[in-house]
Amino acid sequence: MKARATFVALLLLLLVPLPMPISAQEATEDAVEDADPEVVAVDEEKAKAMLTVLKAAEKSRDTKALLVALESLVVARNEKFVKPLGKLAAHKMMHVRILAVKALGSQKDPVKKVGPAIWKVYQSRQNKKLDKVRAAAISAMRRVKFDNKMVMKELEGEFKKVKSTEIMKECVRYFGDLKKAEMVRWLIDWVEAPQPAAVNSGSNPPAAYWERMWKIWDQIREPVRTALINITGKDYPTETQWRVWLDSDEARRLGVR
Repeated sequence: MKARATFVALLLLLLVPLPMPISAQEATEDAVEDADPEVVAVDEEKAKAMLTVLKAAEKSRDTKALLVALESLVVARNEKFVKPLGKLAAHKMMHVRILAVKALGSQKDPVKKVGPAIWKVYQSRQNKKLDKVRAAAISAMRRVKFDNKMVMKELEGEFKKVKSTEIMKECVRYFGDLKKAEMVRWLIDWVEAPQPAAVNSGSNPPAAYWERMWKIWDQIREPVRTALINITGKDYPTETQWRVWLDSDEARRLGVR
């Protein structure tokens, strides 16, 4: 009977097309993609069928089947998905956690439940040293527009630490999409490639430091530009131009400080 129920559920899934899901390999190799998935709302019958498949995959302990089932939820939205996805976001396998939290980012209703569920994943001790999972959580919070003071304080701190390129990149996208004007002064530091103020100064950090900073800049410069455009409507190519604009009445009216 269980096998028959699973088969029926799979058949129901084929009746209503969903956007093309990302592959399990892509999800595990690249935790956070620049392009957000296209998500469609599904009705109760469809959601029930998808959850039946998800539950069967989880019980089978077949990781590949579980990842495939989760892929379907990344591009589908229904309130019934929130609870099981929250559970799977604490799965022992990192790849499962990443897809589960990405699927949570597709569940916008109700935000009061979804946002805290994603924040819980980010704060989890088991993810403390897993930048890919935390970056996926930041991306998901951005997508559901979870605007929270504690979240903002944490992300601001992470961005200023300059530790993880993956996390910094997602922080930038969060600041831009939620129009965090207070971060403009920090974002413009990354408009141009980092370099020593005085090349021959003996107080300069070693070459390895500048190489690392350049690599970070190379990964976040486009998100920084996009974020600054989203927040200010401006697109200056140099840090000097941005700093001149910071003293303008327009900047003050936007809340840039």
